[in-house]
Amino acid sequence: MKLKSKFYVASTMMAAVLLSSCGSKKWGITVPGENLSALSKVTDDSEICQFPFGGDNGKALFFAVYEGKGTFSNIYKKDNPFAPSMTQKTSGKNENGAPTYCEQTDKVAFAGKLEGNGMRDIYLMNATQGKALTQITNTPDASENYPCFSKDGKLLVYEKSAGGLIGASTEIWMKNLQTGENTLLCKGRMPSFSPDGKSIVYMKYAADVKFACIWIMDIDGDNQVQVTDANLGLSGHPRFSPDGNYIVFDCTKNKKKDDDLYMIQRDGNNLTQLTVNKSYDGQPYWASDGNIYFVSDRGGKAENRQIWRFKAPVEM
Repeated sequence: MKLKSKFYVASTMMAAVLLSSCGSKKWGITVPGENLSALSKVTDDSEICQFPFGGDNGKALFFAVYEGKGTFSNIYKKDNPFAPSMTQKTSGKNENGAPTYCEQTDKVAFAGKLEGNGMRDIYLMNATQGKALTQITNTPDASENYPCFSKDGKLLVYEKSAGGLIGASTEIWMKNLQTGENTLLCKGRMPSFSPDGKSIVYMKYAADVKFACIWIMDIDGDNQVQVTDANLGLSGHPRFSPDGNYIVFDCTKNKKKDDDLYMIQRDGNNLTQLTVNKSYDGQPYWASDGNIYFVSDRGGKAENRQIWRFKAPVEM
């Protein structure tokens, strides 16, 4: 049976589904109970913008833009988060998304699904030049998604779903980009390296796939530790803070329809809800300058998702 979750749309990048569900509902920019310091809208496009990565210390920000009324998507770059223009880095009517960037190698990795192909693969390109792609994975009967570089750019973690079916059987793999070796680490989704390169944070479904928890493991797959409780809801898109002491993630609480952002210490203490708006608030990235970038349809029509940022409530 095909397992669907709040992540199914994002993972398969079916923005057309989002667009078809757009209604007349509008969300406020902020609501009582939110204290988002220096909240700013980073993109203001007529198309949906998702999967922010970068913007560290005002440097380049990468993200995906859904074009053709959501029928395809491409990777874009802003030279700095508030640059007046953005540069298209991929082309064609494919589904390209979930970019990750390594400053040391000036490489971008992303998940791409070619037009007419049912599966997704991981690709590499030069962040400055773009266009010329190197295919990193090529598994005809599996779909790969959510790549993330180690800081030195030598390793890449990603998720792999046999038959393209996303769920509890989805696996986390690591590829050594120097040797080409692939290593299965565990069952899970949406992996991301810690700043020191010693740990990986990821999401893992509970026994009931309506719920998912945040976990941490060593980069060899050992010492798997559960950080959040399944009773919280469906948690995903985890990212470490710049000092590695906190994790930011999104979650749909049980019996609550919209996603909100949360942060928690890596030892599982001090869970804090950051957003309470009825808007979608998800896909966070915690930049090295303390800004948290995220995707939201706040301040506009429901499902018109754009990229926003605010200052994290803790000092690094």
